[in-house]
Amino acid sequence: MSKSLIKLIDSSLLPAAIMIVGKVFGIYLVAKAFGFEWALQNSADSFISLKPIFAEKDIIIVSSYSDLIMLLFVLMGLSFTLFRALYLHASHIDPRFVAKLATNNLLDLVKDSFDVYHESSMWLLFTWITTLAIFLNVLLERTYIWILVISMLCCFGFTLILLRDVGKEIALSRKRIATENFA
Repeated sequence: MSKSLIKLIDSSLLPAAIMIVGKVFGIYLVAKAFGFEWALQNSADSFISLKPIFAEKDIIIVSSYSDLIMLLFVLMGLSFTLFRALYLHASHIDPRFVAKLATNNLLDLVKDSFDVYHESSMWLLFTWITTLAIFLNVLLERTYIWILVISMLCCFGFTLILLRDVGKEIALSRKRIATENFA
């Protein structure tokens, strides 16, 4: 297998786990916060064998707010990777900041382009997958549409931030190549 494929698989495990944990934690938290009665049902004909069962009137609230919590979990991970892409990227980090990181023994936070963009692209992909899941729940009338609007705005915003950083990286690479050719 290629290094890129292995890196993509490796980078996708944490966002996938965070997305699932966010949804499960969201269901639990919403059920506790609203005092909803619920049970777990074993379903052999489904992909996931255990399913939470709620009263019909409670499903839209549980689904909506658990989708929102799942989105927040994924956005926290994406925010961290975008912070690394913008401020801890080896190609355009401030040397004074590197010195501060070195004095605090935190140089492992600085990553090269390969690591930064593989990790960021996976988190962004899972943010879009989360938005797709919310969209499907809206279509099934299990989630409020305003949660989909928030999710789409966040996805578009974070996508633009990452694309802007990629553009900055391309411009820096072109500048480096041009100076090497004239040197």
